[in-house]
Amino acid sequence: MKVVKGSWRTVIVLEKFAIKIPKINITIALKIACYEIRYGVFWKNLFDYSYEMYGSVHIHLFKGIMANWLEYQYYRETKSSFLVPTHFSLCGLVNIQKRADALKMNDDFWSQMYRLTNGEVFDDSHHFAEPANFSKTNGQLQMIDYGSKRCHNVIRKYGEKIQYEFNFSI
Repeated sequence: MKVVKGSWRTVIVLEKFAIKIPKINITIALKIACYEIRYGVFWKNLFDYSYEMYGSVHIHLFKGIMANWLEYQYYRETKSSFLVPTHFSLCGLVNIQKRADALKMNDDFWSQMYRLTNGEVFDDSHHFAEPANFSKTNGQLQMIDYGSKRCHNVIRKYGEKIQYEFNFSI
């Protein structure tokens, strides 16, 4: 068993599965809420902010949950061979995904992603810049971490191309 800590989720890697659990940062969310109450913007921000907006209460409470849920829904919808399968989600609170070992590569990873997507990889550079978000499975690239809508747009357009044209030997 191995534990990997990401920005918004903790992953417990077992022999055949990976369990993704969202990080819920209550302390930080409360500090932000207190600050916003003090300056009279809490109620406005409560309904205006998205769970992806940095500095919001929402991101510290819901970002990991939403990443899990979006990952599960997107795999269920597409069944794309480019994605490591997410088999189960308990409303985003726990995801069970097939185990895949993170890719270890040199600096050429980003330049290949950039080239294979005609630069559109910048639409979600968080997911596509990090080789550890990918795995080499049966000689092809597969994506492990795909829990954002921006990521889905790039996958929809370039997933198969990336999967089949990515060169591991560069």
